[in-house]
Amino acid sequence: TYNYSVKTNWQDGTSKTDVVPATILACPPTLTAASGCAADAPGGPKIDLSWNNLLGIQNYQIYRKAQAEANFSLLQTLTDAFYTDYLVQSLEYTYFQGGQVSNYVKAIWPTDQKDSSQITKDIPQCPPFLTVQSNCDEFSIRLSWTATKDATHYNIYRDGVYRDSVVGINSTSYIDYQDLSSCPGQVCSHTYYVEAITPGSTLRSNEETKNINCTITYPPSTPTLNTPSAFCSAGFSYIHLSWTPSDNVSYYVLYRDDGITLTPLQGIETSRDDQVQSNRDYTYYVEAVGRGGPSLPSNTQAITSVSCTTPSASTLSYSKACQTGIPTITLSWTQTTNTESYEIWRGPSSSNLSLLTAFDKTAPEFTSRIFKDANLSPSTTYYYKIVSKGPPGVSSTNSNIISPTTDSCYPTTPNLSNPTPLCTLQNPVIYLSWATDGANTTRYEIFRQDVGLIKTIYPTDPEFSSKNWTDNSGLLPSSPYNYKIDAVGNYDFQRATSGYKPVTTNNCSPAGAFNLTDPPNL
Repeated sequence: TYNYSVKTNWQDGTSKTDVVPATILACPPTLTAASGCAADAPGGPKIDLSWNNLLGIQNYQIYRKAQAEANFSLLQTLTDAFYTDYLVQSLEYTYFQGGQVSNYVKAIWPTDQKDSSQITKDIPQCPPFLTVQSNCDEFSIRLSWTATKDATHYNIYRDGVYRDSVVGINSTSYIDYQDLSSCPGQVCSHTYYVEAITPGSTLRSNEETKNINCTITYPPSTPTLNTPSAFCSAGFSYIHLSWTPSDNVSYYVLYRDDGITLTPLQGIETSRDDQVQSNRDYTYYVEAVGRGGPSLPSNTQAITSVSCTTPSASTLSYSKACQTGIPTITLSWTQTTNTESYEIWRGPSSSNLSLLTAFDKTAPEFTSRIFKDANLSPSTTYYYKIVSKGPPGVSSTNSNIISPTTDSCYPTTPNLSNPTPLCTLQNPVIYLSWATDGANTTRYEIFRQDVGLIKTIYPTDPEFSSKNWTDNSGLLPSSPYNYKIDAVGNYDFQRATSGYKPVTTNNCSPAGAFNLTDPPNL
């Protein structure tokens, strides 16, 4: 809110300053989206989102509805005005099936929020993104790539010559075993690319050149352990781990801080730890093992396993208010167990609710469990519920549904007392007074029916609190007048009027000269 003032100066040196508050409107972000194919790792289809950066913003929330999903869900919370959604990572098991992705951005201020328009993009068909590793344990070069939508098979090329093919859209790896004819002396270099064959086109991957030298037995290169994820499946707690591939590897060994070791299959860079207890901290690292011995240990990653119990139900309550002429509803809810995020759903009826906003553990609202909804219409009933979201694979729980009706946010109608005629220095004046609690009132406007608006009283004026004013503006004696008072809210259309009340001025002229005679004798 900003205050604007107008200062009036008179020729006699006096002046008066009137101050009017104005609230700058919260405008929704303008979202743009572009779909494309990532030229660098991780490759595959991507959606680039960007929007205008807004003044005073607390953060932005990105919501997404992908492919067959029925509702939007929170994808990311951030303060930047751009984001790239790499679908190979965020839709790991379905990105190659095509379909559409819809997004919108929610701008969040401390006391308001606004949604951008929704933008829907087709998931593009992208060429394979190729990575290669050498392996002297089996004297081979291993290839892996991202899947391509509608691919029936993939052709593998080495040094520009067709080498082999694999069938199926998910057949995205190949081992090119070397021999002394293709790699004399076990030292050579090859360049590879992959073609995805679809019914309508052929899409070629990036080229990757790999050197291999198996005359010396090297230990595997050190893998990088990615951020693990915890989830539930069929009521059991699991931790999913993955890491970057190493050269010269026969197999990988995962180490856990409590002495448990997990040995995945040869050539597999993922593992699922099913020997975990709920709500327990674990730390992992991985080593690659080959003919040259083990690699150096990878980086460590810590994670807390999740409980697979359903979150408890919260109890939702509310309070109502008006903020600079805008109705607000403040929601508060009780804490729930085993909850990763809270979703607020709102709608025009209990059977027609949609996702309004969501708060994960990084949001202050997750801890305070208080949210002020200021994007509302006056005198309107809204329905709300809180959805407590558990860990992945755990069912959500709904709170009770509430149905508050917003306030009108109009000022309280002033009760104008009957105007009182008085005399001041032999001039007629009218004394006005009124009663009101002053709710939602930013100024009073006093009207005299013969001339219209004659006085505006602002909060800085003493009459604003005393609720009285005297009209001495050229009134005629013994003449009828009508007065009314309007209480005005934050917007000019927000008015409450007392209605006109009549009054007749006094004749304030002094009495004329007269002679007093003695009374007659009786």
